[in-house]
This record gives sequence, structure tokens and C-alpha cells, in this order.
Amino acid sequence: MVKCRAALWRLLVGAFGSMASATCTLPEVRVGSPAQSPSATVSGQGGAGEPGGAAGTNSDRLPETVESGDSCAVGNGGCDAMPMATCTSSGGFSVSCACPSGYSGDGRGEAGCVDTDECAFNNGGCDTSPRANCINLRGASPSCECPSGTMGDGTGDDGCSEAHSPAVPRVACGKFLCDGETVSDPATALTWQRKLPRTYDGCNGKRWPTSGEVGDGCTWAQATNYCQNLSLAAGAWRLPTKDELFSIVDKTRDSPSIDETAFPDTPSEEFWSSSLSTHSSSMAWIVEFGSSGSVELDKIFFRRVRCVQ
Repeated sequence: MVKCRAALWRLLVGAFGSMASATCTLPEVRVGSPAQSPSATVSGQGGAGEPGGAAGTNSDRLPETVESGDSCAVGNGGCDAMPMATCTSSGGFSVSCACPSGYSGDGRGEAGCVDTDECAFNNGGCDTSPRANCINLRGASPSCECPSGTMGDGTGDDGCSEAHSPAVPRVACGKFLCDGETVSDPATALTWQRKLPRTYDGCNGKRWPTSGEVGDGCTWAQATNYCQNLSLAAGAWRLPTKDELFSIVDKTRDSPSIDETAFPDTPSEEFWSSSLSTHSSSMAWIVEFGSSGSVELDKIFFRRVRCVQ
């Protein structure tokens, strides 16, 4: 058994060309000649026919793949094997290592390639409003899961949307047609948000300073954004005009002046319209569902919202 490898010797010779010789202990062999000595001197600059020369014995030869310059063929060239890094040989013993997609690092050694946690950056590309659950997958793109009460693939800005119950047939409710979420008016071809939320998404005001809760009223700008972002019944909602709001006012009723069969739990309060004041850009019209009237109001005040499409 060779106790000092020829490969190591060649590396040493390459690094220290001035070394004169080194001694390796070899087993006694017979190659068509009298037995050779138990020890043999290997010259760093041996000539043909000498153990260190071009015609040396078979015991000092490297594997053929390494001798031909493919250092990646043995042990992946020292590059990471779990996961398998790409080894590229540039001749001799020089190699470069590259981690596979989904990993980072220099690709060398057992910890050379480390899984990249895509979820740590921008929620991994999953929806952020509502926030989807990002699940990091080793060496692969992350998986996105929508939160409870929503549906979709969870990717992008619109990956999760409000989950709806199976479609409910529209039934007559007074002069309107109603389902669980919307009210259609055959006279105007408008569809209305049927039930109002306790608080409005994106609104931070209180209708009354001493009662209610934060978010139960909106400024005019907040009301406009709320309707534009409402995902109810496939979206495409907007803030109604003053005349559109008046179309659902029922002057035969009082407090509230609206058909409560079609629009249950409507408060006797003021609702924003999209109609602006003609004499002040800071004001817009509101419609009162307590007295069936309307008035201009500064846009900074907090009022109720009902959207239309």
C-alpha cells in the first residue's frame, strides 16, 4: 500500500519545484526484474526511467480524470454536495463552485450552499393586503396561502380576495331585487351595497366624538377610496352621486327614510356623495337619511358611506 500518495507529491513539486527528493515506502514488487528495494527515492526532477520521471512506476499515477485536468470528477471538486453545487474546472486543480437556484453561498464544504428564505423579503411576493401566509420551500419558490375568509392563490397584489358564499337568487324586496350582499334597482339599473360594515376599511374617524368607534365614519377622500377598493360582488364600486343617493330615499318613511327591507340596519344619518360643491372645492354634498334632505359639508368631516355600481 502506498503510504505517501504520488498526487500529494506532485502538488508539492508544483509548489516547491526546488525540492530535491522525497522518500516513499512501497511494498516489495517484482516487475520482470529482481525485487526492488523496500524504499525508493522519488526525485522531484527525475528523468525517464526514474520513479519521479516520466516513465515512473504505476503506483505514482493520478486518476486518469484528474491527470486530464477534470478536477470536478472526483468528489465534485470539493464543492457542496447537499445540495449539489455546480463545479467548474478551469484546468489542473483549480475549480469554481456555484450554488443552485434558491440557495446562496460560495458552494464549498458542507455549509457552502444555504437555502434562501424568500419570505423574508417583501413577503416572498405573496399578497400583503390582506397579508397572505408565505411558506418558504427549500430550494424552490415560496408557497402563498390566503388567510381565513379569503380566497385566491395568494400571489401579487390581488392574490387574496373576500370569499363569497354561493350566489343567492335575487328576490323582490319592495321595489328592489335583493340577494345577501347587494340590492338592484330596476328603475335606475344601479346595484347598491346592501349592508353596511360596522367600521369602514381605510377610515379612521368617529361620526360622533363622544360615541361610536374609530372607523365608523370616513372623510370624503376616505369614502371615495373605500368604495374603489370594495371587493364585494366582483368589485367595480364607486361613491354615488347626490342624485343617485336620492333615488333610494323613501320620503314616505322616516328615521330612516329608506326601505329597511331592502337596506336593513340603515342609520338615520348623513351619507357622503361624490357630488362636489359648485362654490368650494373643499366641500361636497351629503344626503340625510333621517330627514330626506341634503346639504354641503366640508370634506374633512366623518360621515357614513354606501357604495354603488
